[in-house]
Amino acid sequence: MSGSGRKIVDLLTVEVIKVENEDERAILNQFQARTKELHQDDATLLRFLRARDHNVDKAEDMLRKSLEWRKHHEISTILKWNVPAFLDESLPFQFRGVDNKGGPVAWLPLGRWRGRHLVESGKKQDCLRAAYYMFELCLHHVKQSGSRPTFVIFGMEGLSFYQISHLETMQTFFYGFQQLEQNYPEILRKLYVINAPWIFATAFAFVKPVMSPRTLAKIEVYGSDKNKWLPLLMDSMPKDVIPTEYLEN
Repeated sequence: MSGSGRKIVDLLTVEVIKVENEDERAILNQFQARTKELHQDDATLLRFLRARDHNVDKAEDMLRKSLEWRKHHEISTILKWNVPAFLDESLPFQFRGVDNKGGPVAWLPLGRWRGRHLVESGKKQDCLRAAYYMFELCLHHVKQSGSRPTFVIFGMEGLSFYQISHLETMQTFFYGFQQLEQNYPEILRKLYVINAPWIFATAFAFVKPVMSPRTLAKIEVYGSDKNKWLPLLMDSMPKDVIPTEYLEN
């Protein structure tokens, strides 16, 4: 979570999220009436509706629970949090710019995270708060870009069996992804997992159960052969947005 990760992306043009068709407009109107006292904007309502396949009952339940979660964890002020130095150093996180569709690009070299060390040191709650900070920062960038979703690059270089063989660490991962899925729906455009070693499959299988089919469809996993993933990144975003280390031979 470096300083560049906290820098807000400025866009020359901002496009408001669009209703896809008249059917969705009718469902949105119904959802607005059901949740009027919650004072949520159309973009937020649409994200929750789409996350629940336009089922108003399920979307309303999801939204109300999410607002309670935000209140309980004081999410409205989390971007003012002074992230502890040990988290900044152990979990680099940056917003690199925008992709070719104008959405924010986030880079998280997760394989380098010293998660097990931090969890065993009694810093599990700090790790979760850092995750909430990142989720909220993603949402902020999404809103700044006119509700264009985020393109995320997960760098898995450095991931070791030692990290994922610790149950409490994996439970922390699981819980964090669960909160992302339940409270930040539809903020992801695409997630490319790159440089994934064979052991990544174990970690991925652990968190898969909390992900909806909509989210899973946005995730692509690649190994260390950059000939398979670098052209995809270069087709999706300007070259200077891609982390320099991935461009080196």
